Amino acid sequence: MNRIPGRRGWPITGLVAMVATLWVPQISHGGPSRKGVDRTQLINAIVRRLAKLQNLVVHYQDEVYLPKISLPPTRAVKEYHLKPRYGYRFYKCEFRFLHGRAFYGRSLMPASLAAVGTPGGPSPIGDIKDLTSFMPSRTETLTYGYHNPKRPVGAIMNAGERRLPYSWIDVALGLRLIGAERWMSRSGIHHLAVGHLNGNDVAMWGRAEDGDILRWSWHWDDGKLELRQIEDVGPHKGVVYDRRQCSRFHEVAGVLLPGRVEETDWESNGGKRVMMYHGVLTHIRYRVGEKTNTARDFYIVFPKGAGVLDERINQQFNVESGPRRLTDRAIFKLQKHYDNLPGQAMLPGARVAKPRRSPAVPPIASSAVPSTGTPRSGLPRWLLEVIVALAIGGLAVVVWLITKRVAREENK
Repeated sequence: MNRIPGRRGWPITGLVAMVATLWVPQISHGGPSRKGVDRTQLINAIVRRLAKLQNLVVHYQDEVYLPKISLPPTRAVKEYHLKPRYGYRFYKCEFRFLHGRAFYGRSLMPASLAAVGTPGGPSPIGDIKDLTSFMPSRTETLTYGYHNPKRPVGAIMNAGERRLPYSWIDVALGLRLIGAERWMSRSGIHHLAVGHLNGNDVAMWGRAEDGDILRWSWHWDDGKLELRQIEDVGPHKGVVYDRRQCSRFHEVAGVLLPGRVEETDWESNGGKRVMMYHGVLTHIRYRVGEKTNTARDFYIVFPKGAGVLDERINQQFNVESGPRRLTDRAIFKLQKHYDNLPGQAMLPGARVAKPRRSPAVPPIASSAVPSTGTPRSGLPRWLLEVIVALAIGGLAVVVWLITKRVAREENK
């Protein structure tokens, strides 16, 4: 889900440190803190939990509510007649994670599909399904439009050229920092501050890249951990702008994971905190340590009819028979075919995809061919166009000669 524009990008100021100091007096950076909370024991337990979640598959439903608000009178709003998004959306979602690889899938459920174009319903110019896959060497996307679902549009780009989607299942599970483009790591956990709240409830504190304060609320019971709440606290008066609340925990492969997650997102509007977004994750099903969740499976399977733009080489491919995985090795083979076509020079600044950048996976045969170039049979398109042009030109010369001869005979 795309991030709703608003309060982001604040600089880190001394106010952040002051808020953290005044608001959290019980923070401990080493040894046991107040009331016997052992920081080392807690940190080690969180690190072990994180290690168990490095191979994870999650399926769930996402119920989104967007309140109706007024858009600011900006030039874009006036020029494009933009209207605020509001109402309910219901999605069927998938999230997969494998040691830094991440896959996000989301599609509108039947109730929302039936409401497309109605007041408060999804926009008909939006996407009804989108997939995004992040791998160490590349990023892939695939989107299905409402008006042309049989012609999905895909893209392949270098790693780091696309932001992670606005998904909060990864944040709610403690895999990613709020508002950050990086995963939680063992060293990152060791740098967080730990503070005791009450009873078996423990808080951890850190700072976001935009200067906000991040707070994780854990429930600690005899070595078992529940990540119950994650908050993004703005530096101004400690106001909470993002909150994820987890509940209905059950144990999966030795890890307590939530069966329900709620998120509320606020923005600052005229000095007031206004709710912009509320979502609920339900019907959550986990598979931890899934053997079928392999590196090869993070390649998007592009269906027949998909148009895929490889931004690294500025070349579009049409998948003529599918489904197909377009590994770098397959694309490199297609690119060689493209380069050998007369008159089909590479675009300026294009870079050839190199197979050695691909993860060690077996090549997948692909029947995709460049969208411009030689058809499967017959002459190249460019040669056909030259022949037609010459034929038309020759016919014009013959007509001109005949007309001139007739005029000469009439003058006689």
